[in-house]
Amino acid sequence: MGSIRIEPLTCDTFREDSLDGFIRRQEVSECWRNVSGDWQLQPVSFTEDWALPRLREEAADLLRAMDNGFPVIGAFDEGRVVGFAQLGECLGSRKQYRELTAFHVSAPYRGQGIGRRLFAAACDAARRFGAEKLYISAHSSKESQAAYRTLGCSLAKEPDPAHVAAEPFDVQMEYALWDVQVRFGKLTDLPSWMVLVRRVAWNFPGLETEAALQAHAETVAKFIRKGNAICALQSGTIVGVLLFSRRLNMLCCMAVAPEYRRQGTAQRMFELMLTIADPVRDLTVTTFRAGDPKGDAPRAFYSKNGFVPAELVTENDYPCQVFVRKAEQHG
Repeated sequence: MGSIRIEPLTCDTFREDSLDGFIRRQEVSECWRNVSGDWQLQPVSFTEDWALPRLREEAADLLRAMDNGFPVIGAFDEGRVVGFAQLGECLGSRKQYRELTAFHVSAPYRGQGIGRRLFAAACDAARRFGAEKLYISAHSSKESQAAYRTLGCSLAKEPDPAHVAAEPFDVQMEYALWDVQVRFGKLTDLPSWMVLVRRVAWNFPGLETEAALQAHAETVAKFIRKGNAICALQSGTIVGVLLFSRRLNMLCCMAVAPEYRRQGTAQRMFELMLTIADPVRDLTVTTFRAGDPKGDAPRAFYSKNGFVPAELVTENDYPCQVFVRKAEQHG
């Protein structure tokens, strides 16, 4: 066996016969079953062994996925495909999941860390697509479940009904792609909070000077004391911030570090904010106007969350627009 390479499959490196030598064989003696809400190991014996027609069918599925723009990653030993992982559709009520639709390592190559490397590459691809979690309709065998648990997977918080119906004996699992904590801010967060604000200040009219930044820090401290400040942290570093006015029922300010955008960080802060918002009053936010490149992402985010454009305003000598989320939509 040569050095194993992990890389995306392409039409140059993968064909309909590329899995002909792949060995997908598993002897199963025990499987996990949900018995009245309690997961138990049950004696279930069978042998899973893919013959050539099944291997060709799998290869055709991977080629179609590649044609449709879904990431497919291979493990190569001197040109031979000895493992592969494929991502599929978005799932979940907020499309927070990206499905791991295929994940296999050829039998002679198991136990060498190839599966872990493939899984890590699939996670990286899912992050680039903005997913919060992987979704896996996983084989229920004792060995498969042990492998997924070792990788850090857990029972899915939002099982997909279609997968449950199609594979009733599978275990619906998920894997969190980002170790981001969302909580209310503390005064001890203020230094890290302002590091992020300084990084993104160019995108917020009114924060152009050091004096303005110092005044903003004082404002953040006031919001924290009132319990109206929310932050997202990764390993203790603030990567997202949100200020909310209970008096005005207004989202006053929200920012996410560039490398954590399109990953659900803003959504999670927004959902925590909704727990302190007044459900019987309209919720408002002021953002950039249509046509302003700075406004493309925030306007899309607010529209997705039920806000509609309202009056045009000017804030800090900059043209803006108010967005309103009607009370009945968040009550």
